[in-house]
Amino acid sequence: MRRSYTLPQPLELHGNYTNNEIQAAFGRDTFNESTQKGVGVLHFPEQKAYALLITLNKSDKDFSATTLYKDYPINLTRLHWESQSGTTQACVTGQNLVHHSARGYSIYLFVRLNRNNGPLTAPFQFLGRGSQVSYSGERPISIVWQLEHPMPAELLEANRVGG
Repeated sequence: MRRSYTLPQPLELHGNYTNNEIQAAFGRDTFNESTQKGVGVLHFPEQKAYALLITLNKSDKDFSATTLYKDYPINLTRLHWESQSGTTQACVTGQNLVHHSARGYSIYLFVRLNRNNGPLTAPFQFLGRGSQVSYSGERPISIVWQLEHPMPAELLEANRVGG
């Protein structure tokens, strides 16, 4: 059974979405407004939500040294993620991420294996909401997210670290 999340436009759990489709789902008018591009953290203050756009397999040709974040699945329900390199625990975004529950924020996780799928930009697979389990460090902040629903086994197997 597929689960949908109620936002201005519903998102289907494990469905695939482009950056523009994700932003539209959170109510951003992608036809008439300037949208965020090339950014892994989308903030939707009206919904008190963040969408984390995560590419698991990073290469030097697609990512700069400052964006080669250590993002990987730990198991089917936990994901290790690093914030953007300028994010500190004291800044507003850092506080909203690490204390999201207390601040009334929801964190939505979108993952793809690779940046490109042949000549096309690969879409992101929607993993649902996550809750912060632990965090450490600065610039970037390392966060372990607990997923509400298990990720597809293929994502875990394709990205198993150290095992």
